[in-house]
Parts: sequence; structure tokens; C-alpha cells
Amino acid sequence: MNRQFDLIQAGAHKTLAERQDDVPWQQGTIHDLRKTYGTLMARHVPMHELRHLMGHAKIDTTADFYPGVGEDVADRVRAAFSA
Repeated sequence: MNRQFDLIQAGAHKTLAERQDDVPWQQGTIHDLRKTYGTLMARHVPMHELRHLMGHAKIDTTADFYPGVGEDVADRVRAAFSA
């Protein structure tokens, strides 16, 4: 899967470079896609659902990695689970 992702990125960079002279490009990883998905989903689903989508065992992990939910919500979840 990583090899396919690398090939897709190389093709996209080549196509973009054909249209523009100076194209800054940072090679991404599959994990970057996971982080992007988690960040985008954090804006739309409750944290307890995001925890399941991301496969985290603890909601604290989700709150730490995806603050897009809002820090006030993350703090309330941490307080609730530590009580």
C-alpha cells in the first residue's frame, strides 16, 4: 500500500510540475492520511465516536491527538473519565 501511495504522489507531483515551474513538494505517508482523516472527522463527530473510528482504546488518546473537537470538550472528557 505504501508503494502505491508513493506512486500516486510521484504522479501527482509530475503532473503539477508540468503545469508550474517551481513546485514545493513534501512527500507524505499513509499515516499522514490517517491524521488528516482524524482531524477532519473531529470537526463533525463526537469524540466518543471518533475514538472508535480511529481505533483508540482510550478516549484520552483521541483527545490528545485530535484537538479539533475543541479544547473545552477535550478537557471535559478528561475530567469525566478521571473522576
